[in-house]
Amino acid sequence: MSVYHRRMADLADVRLANTAALFDEFKSTAVVGPAGDELKGLEARFAEQLRISASYWSQLKSRNRQIGETLARQFEANCGKPQGWLDQKQASPQEHKAASVPSTDDERFLVQMLLTCYRMNPNGVKQRMLDLMEGELAKAQQRKPKKTNGA
Repeated sequence: MSVYHRRMADLADVRLANTAALFDEFKSTAVVGPAGDELKGLEARFAEQLRISASYWSQLKSRNRQIGETLARQFEANCGKPQGWLDQKQASPQEHKAASVPSTDDERFLVQMLLTCYRMNPNGVKQRMLDLMEGELAKAQQRKPKKTNGA
């Protein structure tokens, strides 16, 4: 397989995975009827949002068809995503959650300490933390190398 064809196959996989993520988003925000919509009904409504037939959506999922450039831009527009979003590997909800959970003993200790202090004096600790963070961000900005003109 040529590099070009491998890259296109990879892009097709990314687009399909991201469209599946869009479907998961759609399912989580869909209004379910009193008896509960079955999956097939949600899939038909999702296909309608994408402005394709339910049959075409089924063919995309089963990889009988691929999401081309025009269709990718159509899906992005209909789902409120920026142009090119479908072409970039998106982090899974699990990856987003993992990034926000303390991963080392030091991080867990810091979070626990902060929570303990916060619970004793929410307003005071919150304001002091905001002041501290503002100061640290200002220091980080000062450490950045300044751009110089090549003159």
